[in-house]
Amino acid sequence: MVGYVNASLSVFLVHDFENRSDSEFHARVNGAHVKYCRYRDYRGPPHGPEPYAYTLQFWHVLAARLAFIIVFEHLVFCIKNLISYLIPDLPKDLRDRMRREKYLIQEMMYEAELERVQKEKKERKRNGKYQNNEWP
Repeated sequence: MVGYVNASLSVFLVHDFENRSDSEFHARVNGAHVKYCRYRDYRGPPHGPEPYAYTLQFWHVLAARLAFIIVFEHLVFCIKNLISYLIPDLPKDLRDRMRREKYLIQEMMYEAELERVQKEKKERKRNGKYQNNEWP
């Protein structure tokens, strides 16, 4: 794992701290003078053309994270749709009963309409009246 830590940590100059309480700021750890601080991020070096700017590696990691989120979201969406397709909203016997009831209601309506038309036809024959030039 040589170079892993250097690739995943960024360098920060201790003298670049904005809020220093001491005008003669000297960071010391265990008596040793500290010039650099390392932190977890993908930023450029302090002496580069754009100090502390995001590196290309940062944008690659960000793109990979966004791609993972999109792929994961689509995977969850597909699994949800597959499960909703495989598990019906209504049981088969209930769906068949509903279709049968709908069919019987339609048949009753057709029979009632047929009876009404036949009654009107008999009534017209009995009265001998035809409206709007209807045929007997």
